[in-house]
Amino acid sequence: MLSRLTAKVLSASGDCLCALLSRLESLGMSCYENIDKPPVFIVGAPRCGSTLTYQLLATFCKYNYFSNLHCALRGFPAVASFFTSSHVKRTNLQDFSSYFGQTNNLLDVSECGEYWYRFFMYVDTLSIDRRGSFLTPGHRESFKASFGLLQRSSPHPLLIKNLYNIFRIREISEIYNTAKFIFIRRSMAEHVLSILLARKKFNSSFEKWWSIKTHDSDRLLAEDPVFQVISQISSINNYIQENLQELPNENVLSIDFGDIRNSPESNIQRIAHFSNTSIVPYLHDELKALSPFIYNNKYMQLPQEMQKLFSFYFT
Repeated sequence: MLSRLTAKVLSASGDCLCALLSRLESLGMSCYENIDKPPVFIVGAPRCGSTLTYQLLATFCKYNYFSNLHCALRGFPAVASFFTSSHVKRTNLQDFSSYFGQTNNLLDVSECGEYWYRFFMYVDTLSIDRRGSFLTPGHRESFKASFGLLQRSSPHPLLIKNLYNIFRIREISEIYNTAKFIFIRRSMAEHVLSILLARKKFNSSFEKWWSIKTHDSDRLLAEDPVFQVISQISSINNYIQENLQELPNENVLSIDFGDIRNSPESNIQRIAHFSNTSIVPYLHDELKALSPFIYNNKYMQLPQEMQKLFSFYFT
């Protein structure tokens, strides 16, 4: 069975393999022009449900997508699309499991930050100035070429999800003015609870900040944890919305994760139509039979004092 272990083995030689593959990739970079399939980007705040959305779309729809195999071959990821564009992938994504955005199967979806850092600077804080450039100087054309090869590696639209692409919306849309963006939101109570539990898991504390910072995160640390997280989610969603509102309406789809979870078939169909793609024909019946995803409310995992504080905001 294809597993993430295989991807880790491939990645073990990491930088050397990436350097070799990127040289091979450069030989094909003259082929990237005239892409007629707009790339599709899933964006949203951390813990918004974007990974499950990504898995559902990659499973049931005709997309090319970034997998763990692409990530292992990140120096020339287009070569991995031979596998993810075939129907081999369909048997490997059915459990829809993930761990904070990470997946287990070699052909399952991947955010692959390492690929993006070939071209873009690392940023983890929302800036008041959204006009800044995050492309590493001199890498605009190499990004266009590499991404163009990825687009050409499959007859289907390229579907991408990476948390930090929220910082790259403007530059991506300037390079690909037909690029489409799926903006995932989640009910505030569910969203706050999920981030609070992530804080506890990774920081052993509800008080310590986790994931993307706001421009005023230092000031917010004087507030209680629930207020901090509400402010974090609101700031990130506003930042995304401000970037997306500059794009044509037909290039943006905002959707609530609760709708996807409760009515997966109709919302997957809706997203596929927006992306100019379709459902894999032999999976129509399986999609229709797909049950709603049950929300596992982990409120009781909060200690009593935190439950009281959470209930103060969400009653």
